Amino acid sequence: MSKEFFTPLMSSIFRIPSVSFMLRKYNYNFSYCKVCKVPWNCCVSKPVYMTDTSATFCTCRHCWEKTSLKDLKQIYTNNYWIHSELRGYSLQHCLEQVEKEFNKTYNDPHIKLKRRKNTINKILKHG
Repeated sequence: MSKEFFTPLMSSIFRIPSVSFMLRKYNYNFSYCKVCKVPWNCCVSKPVYMTDTSATFCTCRHCWEKTSLKDLKQIYTNNYWIHSELRGYSLQHCLEQVEKEFNKTYNDPHIKLKRRKNTINKILKHG
């Protein structure tokens, strides 16, 4: 199944915990987003470049856009200690790259609008 097949509605359905669990169960050869737990063959990863030719990813694009910088840094810190290939870089360098990518993404007008809508929805939901 190609990633182009997935609609926004399907993307939302994939993020329901029981659905993402079943997707992981049947796609056990794939790692997954560290936020929603959807396997990489069912979503699109958000790369963070350590150099011009080397990148790592912990979240899908959907989760990247909805996760705070503080939480992203924690996710990438945990990933840093798990994956030895990242140890060629300092943890500080990895976190700087996460922040740089976050700021670049956050300055995108479409992402800004999505984040504002998410914040408003959270406020309305929690009163």
